[in-house]
Amino acid sequence: MPIKGLTEKRSLARIGKIHLGIKQKGKGGNLYPTATDYFVVYEDGNTAPEIVAKFKALYGEKPKEIDIIFPVNDPEVFFPQWLKRYGNNRLLCKGDGETALETNTQTGEIRQIECKYRNCPYYQKGQCREVGNLLFYVQGIPEGVFQIDTSSINSIKKINTAIDIIKSANGGKIAGIPLKLALVPMKVLADGKYNKTVYILHLYQPNAAVNPPAADEEKDIEDIINEAMDEVENEDFTFPPEEEIDDVPEDLFPEEVQNDNSKYGPLEVTAVKGFFDKTGKTIYVASLSDTKGNQHTMVVPEEFKEMKNAIIKNYTLKETKVGNKQLEEVIDYEMVM
Repeated sequence: MPIKGLTEKRSLARIGKIHLGIKQKGKGGNLYPTATDYFVVYEDGNTAPEIVAKFKALYGEKPKEIDIIFPVNDPEVFFPQWLKRYGNNRLLCKGDGETALETNTQTGEIRQIECKYRNCPYYQKGQCREVGNLLFYVQGIPEGVFQIDTSSINSIKKINTAIDIIKSANGGKIAGIPLKLALVPMKVLADGKYNKTVYILHLYQPNAAVNPPAADEEKDIEDIINEAMDEVENEDFTFPPEEEIDDVPEDLFPEEVQNDNSKYGPLEVTAVKGFFDKTGKTIYVASLSDTKGNQHTMVVPEEFKEMKNAIIKNYTLKETKVGNKQLEEVIDYEMVM
């Protein structure tokens, strides 16, 4: 006899993560995340060394395209998409734009609330974001599925469109069909001031009559700060709050930085913008979030433009004037990995 609530459930065996960026050293030797134009696989708690070896034997060190197969026909299984907010090593809220499940950090109680999406203060502070988890078999590695996490709205839209096209061309089926997954460039226009090339996920069926476009596209995106960069991985955006988490997601404020004695404690870089002052010098201003969710606007070094979602600690501040506004400026800092 089936067990209601268990027998009908299915779970894909995940054997590895494929990342969309690497961590590099900036000025002063600090590490910061940066997106790449190729897929990254390395040994960690998600990916065993023998799986890394198999992947690199098939695709090399810097593959821009891989051969994949989806295990099922239902996109909600192999490409779930949610609005998610994390904190203190756990998923705190997961929503669909209308309703959400929020966890009380004090009691652990889970309650259903209205999901306000872009009107939610957590979303506006950059603490909640759109997240897609793409699950697939890599051809030649049959042991289980790989996962790619993306919070790029452009990538999510493109993958959704490609899934519809492929299913339409194959009688509603997509499982078991050999497909290609690639990273392709997209030109974006930020605030009408500068062009930027980002890399987004591109899914297509080789030799199909119709393929989704893969060429460079130029867009004028109003909310470019949220959409422009394909986010470097945010670990394990997979598990809803009502399910047990089998491996801990990346903690934005890990324990070793909680004792940071800097003025505001550890800070997450949530947005960075550059502009010219009257002398023609480029000034970079960032919005940084503390552990309580408060936002702080500060003048920052140039390398911060590549450090969105990075955490800094043990920083030094000084008062500085930008135009007629008095701000604090980050003089030196340490990056938390």
